[in-house]
Amino acid sequence: MLLKVAWAVARIAISVAVLYGVFSRIPFRDRDRVALEGPGLAPPRIEGELVREDAAAVTVRTADGLERSVPRDRVARRETLPPRPGLASLFRTASRPGLVFFLALSVVPYLLISARWWRLVRDQGVPLAYGASLRLTLIGTFFNNFLLGSTGGDVVKAALAGAETGRTARLLSTVVLDRLVGLIVIVLIAALGILAFLPFAPPAVQAQMAVPGLVVGGLLAGFLGLYLVYYSRALRGSAPARWLQDRLPFREQIREMDEVFLVYRAKPALIAFTAGLSLVSQAVLIASMFVAGRAIGIREASFLHYVVLIPIIELALCLPISFAGWGVGEAVYGALFGLAGVAPVSAVALSLLNKLTVILIGLPGGLAFAFGRRKEPGPVAARGAVPGRGGPGDGAGNPPGPVS
Repeated sequence: MLLKVAWAVARIAISVAVLYGVFSRIPFRDRDRVALEGPGLAPPRIEGELVREDAAAVTVRTADGLERSVPRDRVARRETLPPRPGLASLFRTASRPGLVFFLALSVVPYLLISARWWRLVRDQGVPLAYGASLRLTLIGTFFNNFLLGSTGGDVVKAALAGAETGRTARLLSTVVLDRLVGLIVIVLIAALGILAFLPFAPPAVQAQMAVPGLVVGGLLAGFLGLYLVYYSRALRGSAPARWLQDRLPFREQIREMDEVFLVYRAKPALIAFTAGLSLVSQAVLIASMFVAGRAIGIREASFLHYVVLIPIIELALCLPISFAGWGVGEAVYGALFGLAGVAPVSAVALSLLNKLTVILIGLPGGLAFAFGRRKEPGPVAARGAVPGRGGPGDGAGNPPGPVS
């Protein structure tokens, strides 16, 4: 118990430290900028934010983050530059129609991932209506705003669905598979985006994208290795595997989940359908972030930049490092979009728009959890049918009864 508390405190500290590190370098209000020219200056023209000014010197912060004090007697010409916009200015001057369009597009992926999970659940003979799938997905989204990473709400979703249907282990397996399919599609999009982007990028950007490229390649190799190991008959039937299976906690629940994963291996059409929904969902997400970027004035990043960078950022947000990805998301947005020449303040504003939209979309889920009626598990006969052997959701034209 003490270790769990210490680990939670450590992660809160990480979130706070990363957020402080990000926002300490991001201006909230506009900052005046000047250009100074004069004999003996190196370089002869210095541009930067105006930090302070007195009778003796003018101090500016240059683009590399360093402060330089230039004596007044060495300034031959001073030019006032357009101010560096702060967060408040970016949001105040953002395109209202663009933000509304962004918000409308942001809702679509949640409708699609609800349909994706609903299709997996129906295949298991669990009587869950699409409306219930959407409600549970929004509840999970609501809890994602308070849990570690961007996947913690999946556990809440599975637990609530299990309480309503009495099939917790089977539903948890569908949630895990649903998340895995989504992650694999994200990795594939990131890999294809990198392959399409890097050959045409400047050498400096190619070098900077080397680490993200290696991470994506490692994830692809990891998913392939996991698939080959998990479904290897020789390994599954080996003595070490049987020894491990007999000593795992929650053996019955794990055995039931294992049966579900084995069944899905023989259903490539179903997996292809769910992967297709994931692909469309990611495409809409990327398009929505592009619209958001244009709304707040980001012109440096092309649509291809978003195709490459958004999937990588989504992968980073899944890591259970900070709560709801706060701090991590802002740092990754700033670092990756900086490769496209986007100012850190604009990249952080884009991250904040995404976060605020997730909070807004999750609010109906929070209200549904707070005021919704908890359902008791249905009768055993209604939820005990084995997929493929008749009964609810058996794939033979017998749809399951809904759980509203």
